[in-house]
Amino acid sequence: MISLLGSVDESDCVRAANPTGMIRALASLFFVLFFGVCASADDRDAFVGQWTGADVKDGSTLRVDVRIVREDDGSLTWSERIPEWLLYGWFDPDPATIDPDGTLQAPALYGGASLRIDTDRAEMIGSCANEGVTIHLKRVPASLPEPELREIPVAFGDGVRLAGTLVLPEGEGPFPCIVMVHPRGCYTRSMGLRRARFFARHGYASLAYDQRGMGESEGSCEGRTIDELTSDLNIAIACARGNASIDRARVGVLGISAGAWVCQGAAGVQERAGTPLAFVATWIGPATSVAEQQRGSGRALGAAIGLDEEDIALVLEHVELQLREPTEASLERFAEIEQIANAGGWLDRMFAPDDFPRDEAGFASLWLPRHRYDPAEDLRSLHTTRYLAVFGEDDPIVPLEDNTRALLDAMGDACTIVVVPGMGHDLARPDEERTIGDDRYFAFERPDPRPYQAVLDFLHDITSRADD
Repeated sequence: MISLLGSVDESDCVRAANPTGMIRALASLFFVLFFGVCASADDRDAFVGQWTGADVKDGSTLRVDVRIVREDDGSLTWSERIPEWLLYGWFDPDPATIDPDGTLQAPALYGGASLRIDTDRAEMIGSCANEGVTIHLKRVPASLPEPELREIPVAFGDGVRLAGTLVLPEGEGPFPCIVMVHPRGCYTRSMGLRRARFFARHGYASLAYDQRGMGESEGSCEGRTIDELTSDLNIAIACARGNASIDRARVGVLGISAGAWVCQGAAGVQERAGTPLAFVATWIGPATSVAEQQRGSGRALGAAIGLDEEDIALVLEHVELQLREPTEASLERFAEIEQIANAGGWLDRMFAPDDFPRDEAGFASLWLPRHRYDPAEDLRSLHTTRYLAVFGEDDPIVPLEDNTRALLDAMGDACTIVVVPGMGHDLARPDEERTIGDDRYFAFERPDPRPYQAVLDFLHDITSRADD
């Protein structure tokens, strides 16, 4: 079942206006090829400096900071920062040019922008290529330098060599440290690195690593079991604790979606070894068993996409078939369910591509049989580890009621639960038209800030208690 797929957050941000995407690249090339550098040095200097303002559409705003630099060869470059896009700092500069009539052609994020300058007021206005988006900027004094983050390559492993990056904040340390844990799927460290840099800007070190078989890590991503993922995480925790810049008493983990199970399993191992983690934080992550999550997701997601009770029953049957030993009859039933779902047009909405075995060997590679885990015992064992769980109110993949009940049954008041209203199984919100009562407005794409703020508040509380 498509439950806890890895598309959670690299949606982690900015799809429609992806600053590294095709539109921006084409816009930059277009400006260089067709406009050239047409203005005098004095004209160019009027644009040089730092600006702040907003992209605007239908009365809604998205704050934008801009740096325009005159390079040694006299050309201009333009770079942007969107403070609301929490995981990104300043984007790499791209060429900007000035038309003969004084219009600045800039590779702005929403498809490029044409801007005119009011030199008396030191303001710029213009429009972006994406329909309906305008931009208004005002010159401001140059901002202070960004905190200088340090990124240290690390390698660790027990039989399988894993590679990662330790991101340290500015200062001497020792720092509390977050080990980043991926959702379901095969990932390099890039997803965790963006979050690591965000937390480093707030004073927390982080370790992000390539999963086995990905990036610079050895091994194979395919066919991994939850025990292997848990073992890899515990070795990463040991790596973080062994660094002189890290406060080994304040090392914890942050898991997203299915990564919550890996965090829970590792925390249980650490507790039983007498080396408890300082904290566990999970975003949109389950607290039920893997099998129960699959059942709950089948019911909730099936209802959300409009399946009738008969089709939902097939989804639940698919879960139960995975929990039994394979037989010729069960393999035939898998094929029948696949055919019915495909004919009904909901196969791709409810199942992952590898959810249907073709033979007994294929059954062994299914995700659920490789991840039979119930976190209840590990959760009950966490006597000193602080626990934060952030849930989406409308999440059909990790249903709120099932998972909050499981956490409270296992941990009671020892866990902190934060529910984000209106959030589903995604940490980012797309560009969309919204309504408040009878009023409509345009909402720009951005990560939902509330999960990030919840973790910062949680970590600040832990840090403050440790310092008392």
